[in-house]
Amino acid sequence: MKNGQCPKCGNNFYDFSDHCMTCGWKPMDKQKIITISVVSIFLISLFVLTTTDVFTTREEIEKREVAKKEKEAAQKKENADNNMLYMARQAVLARMKDPGSSEFSDVYRAASGAVCGRVNAKNSFGAYTGFVRFVSGGTQSATFLESDPAAAKNFNEVWDRMCKVALP
Repeated sequence: MKNGQCPKCGNNFYDFSDHCMTCGWKPMDKQKIITISVVSIFLISLFVLTTTDVFTTREEIEKREVAKKEKEAAQKKENADNNMLYMARQAVLARMKDPGSSEFSDVYRAASGAVCGRVNAKNSFGAYTGFVRFVSGGTQSATFLESDPAAAKNFNEVWDRMCKVALP
């Protein structure tokens, strides 16, 4: 009455014995197998229930949705600010004699919506002129440099009005 082969040593295993006569291997008790299976199913179910929204209240779901919308709005604002900073830089570069030599410093978006900062670039003789302030609305026609003769008269007033408070 062979029951099969011993998985440990490969010798024949007989059903009248509760273990392999060669190596001593014992088959697992059926009750133990059932217990391990039930405990495993319980633990898997518990894991699934705790990692899903089955027990989440409506308030918690609404809070998550509000937080998600706030995060999306902040991302849109950041993208708009970055776009405005890029456009302002391009407008300032278009006003330079040697745009490739331009160095920007202290660039920020003011509460007025304007982009303010300082720029240093080479002049017609190839020498750096030193940092000058600029105010930009994002286009070349709405960009003012402190060194521009036309803007020099009113530049301090424009700077004070447009650039005093930075956005948080």
